[in-house]
Amino acid sequence: MSGPILDRFGTRAVLAIASALVAVGLVGISVAHSFSAAAGPCVLLGLGGGGLNVSSNVLVSDLHGDDRGPMMNVLGIFLAIGALFMPLLAATALLTISQLLLAAASLAALCVLAYTALRFPPPREAQGFSWRGVSEVVRAPGMLLFGSLLFCESGNESSIGGWVSTYLGRMGSKPRTATWILAGYWMALMLGRIVASRLLRRIEKSRLVLISGLGSTAAAALLLMAPCVAMMAAATALIGFSFAPIYRPRWRWLVTATHASREPFSECSSRSL
Repeated sequence: MSGPILDRFGTRAVLAIASALVAVGLVGISVAHSFSAAAGPCVLLGLGGGGLNVSSNVLVSDLHGDDRGPMMNVLGIFLAIGALFMPLLAATALLTISQLLLAAASLAALCVLAYTALRFPPPREAQGFSWRGVSEVVRAPGMLLFGSLLFCESGNESSIGGWVSTYLGRMGSKPRTATWILAGYWMALMLGRIVASRLLRRIEKSRLVLISGLGSTAAAALLLMAPCVAMMAAATALIGFSFAPIYRPRWRWLVTATHASREPFSECSSRSL
C-alpha cells in the first residue's frame, strides 16, 4: 500500500500516516485485555511498521545516492536500537509493559509532528501508479530472486527476534534470563550493522552476503545443539551479528537494478516495490 502513496505524495505522507498508525496501535494494545481486543491494534501496528520500513528506506536511498548501501545499514542500526531497548527495559523492570507501550506510542506521535514540520524531497512519480508497469518490472531478470531473498532474510530476522526467548524458556531458562538473551540478539544485530557499514566500503557485497549467510546457518545449528544457557546466549548473539549485513546489500542491489531499469519501465516507479 505504501508504493502508490509514495509515488503520488512522497515520503512525508507515508511516514506521517505510518507513525500515526503505530501510535494508535500501541495505545490499543496497551489497554487491551483479551486477544480479540488486541487483534485490531496489532493490524494497525503491522500496517504502520510496513509503511515506516518502506518509506524510510526510500528516503535514505534518495538522499544518499551511490552511498545508499552503508547509509541503509546506519538506518538499520536504529531499528536494532529500538528492538534492543524494549526487551532491555522489560528485563530490568523499570517500566511495566503497558508503560513501555505508551512511551513508544508517545514517541511515534512526536514523529508525526516532526514529519509535518520537516522538508522532504518532492515525489518523483507524481503521475501515479501503474499495475501494468509493476508487472513489467517484476518480470525483469533477478527481480523475483531478490524479492525472495529479502522475504527470507526479513522473516528470519523477525522470527528469531520473536521466537528465541520462548524457545530459551522451554529449554529451561528463566523468563528474565531469556529476555536478556533476546536483548543480546538485538545488540549483536546493531553492532553487526555498524561493522557492516564499514565493511561495505572494503568488501564486495556478494562476498559479505555469503559470509553472513554461512555464519547465520552455523550459529543457528549451534543454538539447536547448545548444551547450556551460556552457549545458547552466544549462539543467539552470533545469529544476530551474522544476520546484520545481509539485508542492506541486497536492498542496495535491488534499488540499483530497478533504477537502472527506469527507462524501459517508465510507467512504474522503481520505488513502488
